[in-house]
Amino acid sequence: MTDSHLLIFDRVPLSEWQENAQDKPIFVLAESVINPQIRTLADKALNESPSENQENCLYWGEMGRVHASISPYLLKLDSWEDFEETIAFQPNWGIILTLNEDKAKYENPLFYLLNHIREWTFIEPPKESGDQGPMLLRLSDWDVLQVLLNASNDVELTSLFGPIEAFAYWHKDQDDVQQIRLKAKAQQTLTHRSPQLISETQNSALRAFAHRHQHKKYADHLKKHHGEVKNWSDEDLSSFLLRNIDTANQLKFNTEKDVVRYLSLATVFGEQFVETPWAKQQLKKPAAIGTQSRMDMLYQRALEELDKEPKG
Repeated sequence: MTDSHLLIFDRVPLSEWQENAQDKPIFVLAESVINPQIRTLADKALNESPSENQENCLYWGEMGRVHASISPYLLKLDSWEDFEETIAFQPNWGIILTLNEDKAKYENPLFYLLNHIREWTFIEPPKESGDQGPMLLRLSDWDVLQVLLNASNDVELTSLFGPIEAFAYWHKDQDDVQQIRLKAKAQQTLTHRSPQLISETQNSALRAFAHRHQHKKYADHLKKHHGEVKNWSDEDLSSFLLRNIDTANQLKFNTEKDVVRYLSLATVFGEQFVETPWAKQQLKKPAAIGTQSRMDMLYQRALEELDKEPKG
């Protein structure tokens, strides 16, 4: 068990988890995009539901109608054997949710839980982040969920968990169930809204995760060519990459080669180097002059500046 300041991460033997889960309201948020059988199971659940106008498709309205084939679906876990054979037979199938027992007494607990998850599926980054408005978050991805939870403060975690007692993940042939619980709830929660506004910390963590493979290439390059970077913490390096990749993109440096060179310049000259007279002069130039790109010209001018610095 790992116990963070706000979250408790457990690895529970499967038999023990199943015993503890008996008579508890357990649901699964399953991915139809990798398992077409999920839609069949979802339709069957709707047909057997005693509730009128029941829903189990995570995407709603027109979005749900258009993208029903790729939406996750929320299903009650009634039979572990069926779950194992039809849903959890492959990795990354989705997540398990244990509902708080008091919420299970609601007339329609599945729909109550579905609406809660929908709130955190449609999110909006802070305006100052420069991202392009609201977006869909794949909470049914166990890795994405962990990134979001780890980047959240106590109020955000309390809002994220809402009626959920625990998030969990297991797939066939694993010995343990991974589980995340909230140590204690905050007094306050975020205002319910759609899209739900996420913090800059949450947004940065999600973006770093989404671009983790490309960011690793950039980080490896900086560590190889700039010795001082090896002394930076992972958090500092990640923040540096996010800030300066954003700036590079805003300056229309979008190719991997251009971004790598921009990051090198920001490392050597400092992140504010674009405000220097010599850099401003180059940044005003067209995207290309002859065979030289604007980055070629900026990089060459930067080398000239380095040559001016006293040696030793």
